[in-house]
Amino acid sequence: ARAALYGGEADRFPRALQEVEGVAGPHADEVRAIASYYRGEYEAAVAAYDRVLTRWPEYAPAWSGRGQARFAAGVAGSVRDPRENCRAALEDYDEALARVPEDAFARLNRANARLMLARH
Repeated sequence: ARAALYGGEADRFPRALQEVEGVAGPHADEVRAIASYYRGEYEAAVAAYDRVLTRWPEYAPAWSGRGQARFAAGVAGSVRDPRENCRAALEDYDEALARVPEDAFARLNRANARLMLARH
């Protein structure tokens, strides 16, 4: 189901969400968060990642994903304080990297958030 979502093509969402219907666990909840993210529903994605992290705080991809959703909400201007979202995203990327130091995705996104803060 996760693989069906990557690429962000909207026609993949129903199939991926159907695959995880009634399934518990961090991967299923992450699929729901990713679907929200790719639909541009960044606050819903953050909330979905919050649910993942409440139950599975050691699940590094959720920290990185929540950071990406927070960053995207800030860049899209869908939040009151974009700089605060960038700072929160940095904290999430740091949490992801504390768990998986070699996570290139989290490193790249952390660098982008730092650049955004430095420019604004």
